Amino acid sequence: MKQAAIAILLDYNYWANRRILGAAEQVSAEQLNARTSFSYGSLHGTLVHLLDAERSWRELLKNNRMTFEWTEADFPSLESVEARWREEEAAVRAYAGGRTDQQLAGIIQYTTPEGVHRQRVLWHCLFHVVNHATQHRSEAAAMLTDYGHSPGDLDFTVFLSQRKQNAQNDLGSAADSIGREDIALLYEYNYWANARILAAAARVTPVQFVAPSSFPRGSLRGTLVHVLDAEYGWRELLQNGRETPDLDPALFASVVALESHWHAEETEMLRLLASLTDDQLNEVIRYVNPQGIPRERVRWHALLHVVNHGMQHRSEAAAMLTDFGQSPGDLDFTMFLNESPWHAQA
Repeated sequence: MKQAAIAILLDYNYWANRRILGAAEQVSAEQLNARTSFSYGSLHGTLVHLLDAERSWRELLKNNRMTFEWTEADFPSLESVEARWREEEAAVRAYAGGRTDQQLAGIIQYTTPEGVHRQRVLWHCLFHVVNHATQHRSEAAAMLTDYGHSPGDLDFTVFLSQRKQNAQNDLGSAADSIGREDIALLYEYNYWANARILAAAARVTPVQFVAPSSFPRGSLRGTLVHVLDAEYGWRELLQNGRETPDLDPALFASVVALESHWHAEETEMLRLLASLTDDQLNEVIRYVNPQGIPRERVRWHALLHVVNHGMQHRSEAAAMLTDFGQSPGDLDFTMFLNESPWHAQA
């Protein structure tokens, strides 16, 4: 992944952060600190974790050391979180902007706080920072929506559309493309994470599978079908140039039925990816969305959206599964890399 592509990902990351923080400014102090079942306990705790992860990875990449230190006690107010995040954003952008394409493809080595030696491709680490943020922003968005202050749509495609409206270049160039191997790795991760979610979903009861929830798609089934539908819809658009009607959750009476359909879709998507050249990944596609709005997208932007969208909604599914006593475990990109040593050390 080239430097300009990393810059687009970071632009997206901080655009989404600002939407979350803008909504968080509307909640009360009680809501900010209210205990929840999410990973970091509260909206406040989730935001501090996001900030701390960005800082920790930047420190690691600069100094080859990893430390996770900050807690809610270090940031007694939302204003203090926002002030430090502005500093961190500038520091991350300066670090990433100072790397060459060759450096981004290079290997870094470090030791974790647990004493484990790791090797990573540099751009993998920067992608992890954005992907990790997508996961936990999804949790923050759920809390904010429950408090009556939705941050709105956080999709990568929404960011791209607003970016273009603001007269910034949405259409890419050879400088901001990513290669076939890069996209293949991201989709390998995507399907690894899907498999973890589906394995956990197979352990819930039929009642839990369709039980109503406060998440946008209404249930575990609705959420998983939405993720599948996005993969299917974008593949059809990219491959055949046509929009498809939304998949109906009622068509999937069980996790087994959903999993069978998803395996077939995965096969088709991987076939599409294998057929694309680096030049085709950077081509512009044009289409009209279901609302009748003409769109232009760089093909790899659309493919990356599918992966990012999957992470956002897998986070919701993971929360429901955990509440049902069937946690899917860690879905981090780095965890995937740990289980795929060739990628971690390539």
